[in-house]
Amino acid sequence: MTDNKRAIEKRSESWLKQRIEMNRAARFGLQDATAEQLNIIYILCRRWRLDPVTDITLYQGQPWIKLEGHLRLMREHPDYQGFSQRPLTPAEKVLWGYADDDIVVETTIRTAHWGEITQWGKVTRAEINEAVSRADRDNKRSAPVGLHPVEIAQKRSVARTHRAAFGQDAPDEAQIEQEIAEEMLRRNDPKRVAALAERYDEIYPADEPLAFAAAPPPTPEVPPKNAEGITGSPGTSASAGAAPQAAGGWQRNRELMAEAYDLGLRLRELPSTATPAEIELRNRNLEEAIAQRSR
Repeated sequence: MTDNKRAIEKRSESWLKQRIEMNRAARFGLQDATAEQLNIIYILCRRWRLDPVTDITLYQGQPWIKLEGHLRLMREHPDYQGFSQRPLTPAEKVLWGYADDDIVVETTIRTAHWGEITQWGKVTRAEINEAVSRADRDNKRSAPVGLHPVEIAQKRSVARTHRAAFGQDAPDEAQIEQEIAEEMLRRNDPKRVAALAERYDEIYPADEPLAFAAAPPPTPEVPPKNAEGITGSPGTSASAGAAPQAAGGWQRNRELMAEAYDLGLRLRELPSTATPAEIELRNRNLEEAIAQRSR
C-alpha cells in the first residue's frame, strides 16, 4: 500500500483541506471554486477516498473524477488484473451505430472473477464544435472536450468500464450528481442546517472568505537607500541577500515548470512580482505535483 493511499484512507479533515489548498495554489482546477463547491469536493473525496490534488477537479462547475482517479481506484480493487484501450475502427463505429466523426474508445478491464469487461466512451463532433464555438464567443479558453477530445473519450471509456466491472465500488457521473443533489437537499432542510454546518461548513464556511482568495496581493520589496540615495547600503545585508535567494528560487521554478510540462502538467506561471516566499511555496507545490504525477 502506498503512502498516498494510506493518507487518503485516513481522510482526516486537515489532510484533505491541505490537499485542496494545494490544488488551488497550483491551479489544478479548484482555484476558482466557491466555498459550496469546495465542500462538495471535500465530501466526495471522503466518500470515494479521492485525492483532491490528483483525482478530482471541476468541469463546467461540476465535480469531475479525472482519469488518474479512476485508474488508481481500479488498481486498488482486489479483482483488478489490468486493462487495455483502443480506438474503434471506422467499420466498427458504423457497426455499433456511432457517427463516422465520433471519437470512440474501447476499454477492456481484466478481472479475476468475471474475466474481461468491455465498455466504450465517446466524444461527438458536435460536442467539440460547441466547446470551441463557446470559447470563441466568450473569448475564453475552450473546455477540455474542445482541447483534448481523445483524452476525454478515454476517460469516459475508463469510467464506464470501471463501473461495469466493479459496480458500487466505482463512482460514475450519474451517481455523483445524485449524491450532490441529495447533499444539497439535506443542506436545505431547516431541521438539519445546524448539524450539516457543524459537520461540513467548518471545513470551508460559506460565510467566510477563502484563505487563498483572501490573501492580500504581494507588496514588492524595495531595498532601502543610503544617505546618497544609492540602493544597497552596507547596513542592508538582509536585503542584499534576498536577491541571490530570489534568483535561485526562480532558477528552481523554471526547472520544475519544465519538468511539469514534460509530464503533461499545464500550470500557470508565477508573476514577475512574486516574493521569495511565494516562489518557495510554489516550488514546494510543484515538487509535490510532479511527485504525484510520476508515481
